[in-house]
Amino acid sequence: MKKIILLIAIIFSFFSSPLSVLGLSEAEDTNEAGEFTREPAFENENKVTTQGRNAAMEKVLAIESTLRKISIELTMEYAFATHGEQTFEMVNNQEAIVSKLTYPIKGGMLILKGEVGFFSKIFLGGRYGSSEFKKTTCSDEDWGLYDEDWAFGTDNYIDYQITKQDCKSKLDFFDINFYYRLMDLDRNEAKERFLSCISVREKQLWDYIQLDKLFFDIFIGYQSQKGRYNMVDPLRECLLDDEGIHYSVLGLPDNIGLNSFYKIEYKGPRLGFRTGTRGKLNTQFSFAYAWLKTDAYGWWNLRDYSFRQNGKNGRGLDIELEATYRFTPRISAGLGYNYFYYQQKKAKGSGAQPDFVYEDLDIIRNANCKIYGPSFVLKYIW
Repeated sequence: MKKIILLIAIIFSFFSSPLSVLGLSEAEDTNEAGEFTREPAFENENKVTTQGRNAAMEKVLAIESTLRKISIELTMEYAFATHGEQTFEMVNNQEAIVSKLTYPIKGGMLILKGEVGFFSKIFLGGRYGSSEFKKTTCSDEDWGLYDEDWAFGTDNYIDYQITKQDCKSKLDFFDINFYYRLMDLDRNEAKERFLSCISVREKQLWDYIQLDKLFFDIFIGYQSQKGRYNMVDPLRECLLDDEGIHYSVLGLPDNIGLNSFYKIEYKGPRLGFRTGTRGKLNTQFSFAYAWLKTDAYGWWNLRDYSFRQNGKNGRGLDIELEATYRFTPRISAGLGYNYFYYQQKKAKGSGAQPDFVYEDLDIIRNANCKIYGPSFVLKYIW
C-alpha cells in the first residue's frame, strides 16, 4: 500500500512540474547533445523592462524639452511721478463747451505684469495697475448761463464761471494680450543685418551691452480702466466774469457739505505691436490702439442729482517704454515710461433729480482721460 501511495505521489509531481522532478528548473532544458540550455523567459522579461524604461525616459526628456521652451516673466513697476487729468465736457450744437469738470491726477501707480511664453513664438501676458493718487484741486467751469448773482442778488447773464474744490481720485486698470513673434533675430543675424554700415567703435559698444536678441511682436487683447473722482469741501474760490466784471470769493457757505462723485469705465478690444532687444541690456517699446465703450455715472449730493453717460465709439492709445539692465541671469531692473489716453466723444446721457427727469437732451457729452509719467521697473525671468 505504501508503494502505491509513493508511486501516485511521484506521478502527480511529474505532471505538475516535470522539469523539477528531473532536477531541472523551469528556465532550463537539455539539447540533443545533453547540454543544459536556458529558456529565453528572463531575457524577454529584461527586454520588456528595458523598453519600458526607455519609453519612460523619452517621456521625461520630452517634458523637459517642452518646459525649456516655456518662459515666465514677472514684472513689478512703480510709476512714481504720474500726472494727467480726467475731464467731463458738455458741448452744444455749435461744438462750444458749455460746462466742463476737470479732475487733475497726481501721485503714484503700482503696476504688476505677468507673461508666459510658449515655444518662443506665442506669449500670453497681462497687466494690472492700481493708483495711489494724492489729493488735488478740481474745477467746475461753465460758459454762457443765467444764474443768480450771489454778490448782488440779481439774475445776470454770466459769460464764464469757475469753482474749485478738493478732489480725491482712484483708478484701477487691467489688460490681457495674446502675442505672436514675427521676428526674432539672434546676435549674429542682427549684426549682419543692422550693423554692416556702422563703425568699429559702435560694434564694440554692441558687444559691450551684450545684445543677444532683436524681436518684433504683434498682439491682440482686451483692456479696462475704472476711475472714481470725488469732489469734496472746502470750496476754494469762485470767479465770475459778468460782462467783463470779475468777482472772486474764498469759500461758498451755501455749498458746504459737497461730496459728489463721478465714476467712469473705458473698456474694449485692443491691437498693437511691441519691439525691443534682449541681452545684458533689455529694451522694449509697445504701442496699442483700443476701440472703447464708455459707461459713466455721477451724483451731485447737494442737488440730489444723478446722471448716466454711455458711449460706443471711443478710442484709446497706450504707449510703454522700458529699459532694464540684467544684474543676474534672472533679475533685471531699470526705468520705464507710460502714456495712456482715452477719448469718448458724443456720448448719450440721462439724468434725474427731484421733480425733474431728462433723457438724451440736445447736448453732446465728452469724457477724456490722459495719464503719463516715469516708473521704476523690477523684472524676474525664468
